Formats: sequence, C-alpha cells, structure tokens
Amino acid sequence: MSLNLSDYTELYIEGSTQQLDIRGEDYVTLLGKNLTTDIFYASLEDNVTIYLDKAETISGTLENESKVFTNKAWESSYFKLYN
Repeated sequence: MSLNLSDYTELYIEGSTQQLDIRGEDYVTLLGKNLTTDIFYASLEDNVTIYLDKAETISGTLENESKVFTNKAWESSYFKLYN
C-alpha cells in the first residue's frame, strides 16, 4: 500500500499489509492503531504524525517535528532525522 498525504489531512485506517509506503507533509496525521505491516517506509516532513500497531522493519526520513509511534517494538529501523 502506498499513500501520499499532504496539507492538514487526517486518515484513520486499520488492517494489515505486507508493505506500507507513506509520503506526508504539512500537518498530516495517520491513525492506524490497528494497522500492522511487515515493511514500513516513511518520508515525512513538516509536522507529520503516524500511529501504527506494529511494523517489523521501519525506514525512511523524518523532518521538522515529524513522528512515528507504534504500540509494539519493531525488529529494525533506519531513519535519517532532521529538525
């Protein structure tokens, strides 16, 4: 699943997917507290917040107050963080 979100978007989603790619900018919130994925890739900038239940692998870029939260720990993560 691939999502491109911008400009004050709020999205509620649940279920499971093998791979989740999210690109978000400008005050986006994704509430996926019942969302699980094997591979999560994020390219987030300008105050994007993502909530997931579980991701086995997380990678991507977080810029300017962007955050990713999970209920369960992931096995590995690779991030570039910018403020």
